[in-house]
Amino acid sequence: RVVVQVWAQASAALASAAIVFTRTSNAYSSRLLATAKTLYRCAKQSNPSNALLQDSLPEVEPQYKSWGFSDELGWAAAWLYDATKEAAYAADFELNMRRGEDRWFYEGFGASWDDLNVMAKLKMLTAKPDHHDAE
Repeated sequence: RVVVQVWAQASAALASAAIVFTRTSNAYSSRLLATAKTLYRCAKQSNPSNALLQDSLPEVEPQYKSWGFSDELGWAAAWLYDATKEAAYAADFELNMRRGEDRWFYEGFGASWDDLNVMAKLKMLTAKPDHHDAE
């Protein structure tokens, strides 16, 4: 089943935890980061048809009807960039902020359960202040 949002959110959480644990346990931080990268790869590669969460998990409706997943991928890419400083994650962030199927010409107005656009852009600005697509 395609669960892009779940994998991307878990990836972002683990990448943020890896940053926190870098100072106290390098081994644990490395394990967290490796898992975050794996989850991110799964999220990116598992959805060639751009299916939404409810398409693969109909049980989530009507409580959780997703309108897109690019914001979650952008959120994860921003956290992974912050944790690794790898340019590929900054490029992925930019790509996800411009996905047409997810209304990314819309700037967002605030964080919500289904819109991480603003938070993803703020995260990238804090991780890479000169990143032009986070504006």
